[in-house]
Amino acid sequence: MPAFDMQVLTSSSTSRYIHSQTETNVTITYSTEDEEDFGVIDSVIKKFISNTENKRRIIGFDTWRRNSGSCDNPIRGIALSDGKTCLICQLWSFKAIPTSLSNFLSLSSFTFVSSGVKFSRKKLEADYGLGIRNVVEMGQYTPVNIRTPVRVESLVSERWDVHILNADQITYITWNACYYFLSLSQKYSGMT
Repeated sequence: MPAFDMQVLTSSSTSRYIHSQTETNVTITYSTEDEEDFGVIDSVIKKFISNTENKRRIIGFDTWRRNSGSCDNPIRGIALSDGKTCLICQLWSFKAIPTSLSNFLSLSSFTFVSSGVKFSRKKLEADYGLGIRNVVEMGQYTPVNIRTPVRVESLVSERWDVHILNADQITYITWNACYYFLSLSQKYSGMT
């Protein structure tokens, strides 16, 4: 089961989390104000594409919205993980969606896995014009008793529409994206 040990976080930063014996590098982007912000996203996407250990080309994927109970609320952000790297993007604050992100999500050679992925796929298309080509619904493979590194109940009342996410929110988002990646990777590794 994924367990994360969070270290220092600052705005537009790269942070480290520990997953079992594997270190997961987490990059959080809060805006696309300038070329440097686009460069950070481009760099992480290049890491996803060049990760030769991810032979099945699986990417764990998570999104979040504002807590008000309405399905009409736009998606606030997206997290992508290949087990070694996690990219968290606060989409709602972006001036423009990076072409590298849009192109990556539409690559036919990658499969994006999440719980509720069909809903998220439709919302990303409606809210940001982002299309995701290949998706797998994780719900059917998810064990009933999952323990996350933070209490989910404590996150229900959190504000998810803030510019800077807090440590528990970042841990939870990262955990989800890594968990989806690991779950489908392990399912496929048992099939070979």
